[in-house]
Order: sequence, then structure tokens, then C-alpha cells
Amino acid sequence: MPSLRSIPLGLYLHLPFCAYRCHYCSYSFETDWSPALMTRTLNAVVAEAEALRASGEADGLSWQVCTLYIGGGTPSVVPPRLLASFLHRLERALGFQTANLPEATLEANPENVTAEAVKAWAAAGLNRLSLGVQTFDTQRLALLGRQCDGPTNHQALTLIRDLWKGRWNADLLTGLPGPPGGTPQRWIDLRDDLKALLDYEPGHISLYSLTLEDGTELTQLTEPVADQLWLRARQTLIDAGYEWYEISNFARPGHRSVHNQGYGRLDPWAGLGPGAEGTLPRRNAQGHLRPWRTRNPRLFPWLNGQRQGEWVSAPEFALEHYLTGWRTSDGVVPGRLALLFGKTLKKECDFLDSGSRLALNRFLTQLEGLEGAEFQRDWPVERE
Repeated sequence: MPSLRSIPLGLYLHLPFCAYRCHYCSYSFETDWSPALMTRTLNAVVAEAEALRASGEADGLSWQVCTLYIGGGTPSVVPPRLLASFLHRLERALGFQTANLPEATLEANPENVTAEAVKAWAAAGLNRLSLGVQTFDTQRLALLGRQCDGPTNHQALTLIRDLWKGRWNADLLTGLPGPPGGTPQRWIDLRDDLKALLDYEPGHISLYSLTLEDGTELTQLTEPVADQLWLRARQTLIDAGYEWYEISNFARPGHRSVHNQGYGRLDPWAGLGPGAEGTLPRRNAQGHLRPWRTRNPRLFPWLNGQRQGEWVSAPEFALEHYLTGWRTSDGVVPGRLALLFGKTLKKECDFLDSGSRLALNRFLTQLEGLEGAEFQRDWPVERE
């Protein structure tokens, strides 16, 4: 049997279970679930991982899992013992060990953080937590539909600071609305949130400007003007020693998210579970490795075996390199673009050296050369 080509892979698992519906969330999730449905779903993720391994081998590929990110939903609602058992089966399916990965992240809600859970997550091999703090203002947490309050957030952060030995991230929201007729979030409110969070010295902070999605409850409330709040918060984090390395992410030295940086480079990643997306190399009819985009449907169609996938064309993939690269402080990797698409895009690669990447996003579709991009070699390009 010929040897398989090893492909470094970021692995994203979407566990769709939530204890409640946040008023701003439009993600794929389920609140009406039972332990039996949760077990059935975890079993199906393992089966999907086994199918991923088999399809890779059919194309002469061996997946080398480099990072793991467990998102949702609210993965921390999965009982720690069940989560550990699930991870062991996933490891067998794809041939990796969670404890040996440079980064294995679990998203958690503050109300699920207990001393026992923190210790169990570490014992399962996880080495990074991402905590959905959002705000310390109890009234605004209720407005967001969160089933925790300011003291619960503080308690969770204290446990993580005192017990967790790995790296961790905290999410914070800006631009929070007030109740009908009330006052939207002001700088003094956001400044208090930042100060409270910085007291715990997280290595990584994700700072999001609240987006009022159609079909969520918050669209019925007064929409605040959030840009200036976010910009002032960004500067506060930079002044506190955090590097702004991705559009919503800030990190102290050595604390960037390895997994998220893979998205920025458009490295291969697999998305397993309902609602997950991924981009993987597959062999086309001519035997060339080309990007294949997977998009899983919501829970019950996914459990019934529905899957979606399509080839990503060279012009689309070239444009995605710009869209993702321009979100980061590193920008697009010009050498990789030249290798993958040829020299026709060299002018645009030089153009990316401009310090105005964020302001120039609107011109992406007007860049000459993208519509004529053609793959010059297999993807992913071998790293030197």
C-alpha cells in the first residue's frame, strides 16, 4: 500500500446543546434536548470522524490533527465524564491524543464552571478554555438572555485563575442595548467591564461588537451606536499590553489562538457536528487536490445523514485568502498565494503590504486578477 500524504488539520467540533437561548444568538443550537439525544449526537460525531478518516485515506491522505476547538452551542453543558469518553473515542477515530496537542479549546459558560469541572476538563487533555463573560452587568446579562449574573462571572473567573493551568480566553461584548426606553451601554459601563476582566489577567480576550441578528429578540430593542465604544475598548486593551492580532482578538505574547490563526491562513480544517463547516483537500476527477467546502445542516437533518459539500473554485479561494488574511495583523501570505495561484497575483500581494487593510476591504471584489486565478499546484501547499 502506497504511503499516505500527511495533512496538518485543525479540528472543529460543533456541539449544539444549550441550556437556554440567548437573545442575540442566531447560531445552530438546540435547547430542547435529552441525555439520550446528547449521547446520540456525540456518537454521530465520532462516526463522522471515522468517515473523515476513510475518505482521506481513499484520497491518499492521512489527517494529522494539530489543534482542536470544541464550540457550539454550549459544550460545557456536556457532563465532564461523558465529554472525556467522547474525546477518547474521537482520538481513536482520527489517531491523535488531545493531551499532546499544542492547543485544545473548550467553550464554556460561567454558570457551568465549577472546581470539579475545571479539573475534569484538564484531566481530559484540554489545555485552553474560552469563557463567555460578555459583561459583568447583571441587568444587561438578563437583557441578553444569559442565565448568569455578575457574581457568577466573577466566581467562574476566580476558579479559572486559581485552578486552571492552561491558557484561557474571555469574550466581552460592546454596544449592548438598554431596555426599551433605557440607556444603551456607555463608555463608563464598558470601562468598568474591561477593568473587572483585566483584574483576572487573561492571556487572550475576544472583543466583539454586538450584532443584532434578524430573528433574535434583541432586534426589537433600540440599536446602539457601537463603533466608538469598540474602538475605545480596543485602545484600552492595547495600552494594557495586548496585541490586536485579529479583527476581534487580542492576546498577550505567546497567547494567540493557534487554531484561529489556521483559519486566517486558510489551512485545512474539518468541521464535525451539526451546523459545522470545514475546508478540506480532496482529489478531483483529474487527481489533483483541491479545496472542498463542507457545510453540515442543523441537528436533526444531520442526524438523518444529510451532508453538503462543493468544490471551491480558484477565484473564490483566492478571494477568501484576502478576506481572511486582511482580518489579521499578519495579512495574507504572499509566498503561498504565488505558489498556489502563480505569479499573476503578485501585484495584489504587494498591495496587501498597505497598512490600510481593514479600510480597503470594500475594494476586494475590484482587485484585478482574481477572476482569472487558476490553481497551479495541489492544495494545501507544502510548508517549507
